[in-house]
Amino acid sequence: MPLSRGARHDVSGVATHRALVGVFLGEGSGRAVVVLTAAAALVRTAAGPIGPFDVFAVVVVALVFPFVEWCIHTYVLHKAPGRLGPIPFDPSRAHRHHHRDPGDARWMMLRWFQAGFYGVVIGAGAFAVVGGLVSLLGGDAVGAGATAALAGIAGLAAYEWLHLLFHSGVTPRMRWVRTMRARHRLHHWRNEWHWMGVTSSLGDRVLGTLPADAADVPRSDTARAPELVPTD
Repeated sequence: MPLSRGARHDVSGVATHRALVGVFLGEGSGRAVVVLTAAAALVRTAAGPIGPFDVFAVVVVALVFPFVEWCIHTYVLHKAPGRLGPIPFDPSRAHRHHHRDPGDARWMMLRWFQAGFYGVVIGAGAFAVVGGLVSLLGGDAVGAGATAALAGIAGLAAYEWLHLLFHSGVTPRMRWVRTMRARHRLHHWRNEWHWMGVTSSLGDRVLGTLPADAADVPRSDTARAPELVPTD
């Protein structure tokens, strides 16, 4: 059954940050990640004063998040349609729409319930892992865990914002954002199996999908025509 999300909404002509913020908040995912980030910030405030282990929590999340992002992009969003036993399984269906039409905002951001699900899972996972580590180190597990949850959810919000920004007509002000935008566009227009990172290139750098020279990467016939990818 084909997916339908209303009329096409091309953001490639959106040229200012203010207008793009309007687009971001007009999407359910944008509103969801803002609410989740605000809620996580309130939880962290209620958890007590900030200490050294909060810095540790942010560093851990900043190092782990690019690999989570890389794995989801590679193994979920680019997974070929297949089956789980007798059940059809196609987690990449919406993402294939995105690769066919990269400028259409309908397909570049999550649905609100997907953003909510990912946000809760990322926040809970960060809280559990970092809180557990800090507990072993004798620190404030609740405070550091809440900081980790906030950092993880903020990472998801950054992913949604940057992905929208990269496909808009806005020229990023910061150099590293311009670099990430250029790499993401290579992912779309040159080869969909490289440049998997959106918020960071750390996962690409470590896992071998950040080529030294884009010219060394062959052009893919399926980057803009993912329906040509064979099924499992």
